[in-house]
Amino acid sequence: MKWSAAGWLCVGNWWYSSQGGVILRNTGYQAPLPKMQATNRMIQTLARVQIFTTFGPHHHRLFTRLPLEHAISPTGKGGSYPRNKDFTPNLMTNSSATEALREVILARRSVFTAQFSGEEVPREAVEQMLEAAHWAPNHGRTEPWHFKVYTGEGRLAFAKAHAELYRASVPEAEFNQGKYDKILGHASEASVVIAICMKRGEKPNIPVQEEVEAVAAAVQNMWLTATSLGLGGYWSTGGMTYHPAMHNFLGLGPEDQCLGFFMLGVPATTPPAGRRNQPWQAKVEWIEQ
Repeated sequence: MKWSAAGWLCVGNWWYSSQGGVILRNTGYQAPLPKMQATNRMIQTLARVQIFTTFGPHHHRLFTRLPLEHAISPTGKGGSYPRNKDFTPNLMTNSSATEALREVILARRSVFTAQFSGEEVPREAVEQMLEAAHWAPNHGRTEPWHFKVYTGEGRLAFAKAHAELYRASVPEAEFNQGKYDKILGHASEASVVIAICMKRGEKPNIPVQEEVEAVAAAVQNMWLTATSLGLGGYWSTGGMTYHPAMHNFLGLGPEDQCLGFFMLGVPATTPPAGRRNQPWQAKVEWIEQ
């Protein structure tokens, strides 16, 4: 993604101005990134968009966010919604923004706690992840996702509580010390543990399955943002995730669900290249007539 000599960037029909700089964290590397600021009429909107772009030497991936309220259209016209009559979609599949987003998607990996460096993840990074999660698609604007974020001593207390829930759930003769230690260790080794919950709203006509799907989309947003920031993590559904005891521990309602835990940390090394068992074309059927 290239900037003009005057400091302007065009993405589709939107223009951005580079003013100043901001530091974002990547694994073992920090570099200044352009900070997008409006210089003309700002679009007032609650929505935000994430545009990912690469900077820096040594093939480090560094990404920054471009808030929509920092965007202006070429005509200088704006509105409460990020489109106007002059808007035309950017359908260039080889655009730098499209390619950068594709890189983030393909770079996403499950990075497990044993692969974490032990460094703390800054709160600002977690907040960026949660903000991205909040913009997931959902039917009827129910926004069914709910997250409980465990950090610091709270994370250690959760790790102990989770392990003790397991101990209390099984007869003494069936207790497995290895499983207890695994539950305790995983949450202890992560920098941040995020409980992923689905909370039913006041629209019973929305199927539960669609609420779960919306939360899954929110987790994908969160995960991609973590990848863009050089962080690692994975969606854990082990331990007591689906047990009524965990449901009660998290204070969930009768129709709510615990869908797992996102274990977040700083990778100690670069995650390995990904693979798929089949090409994407094998998963697609085109019906053209």
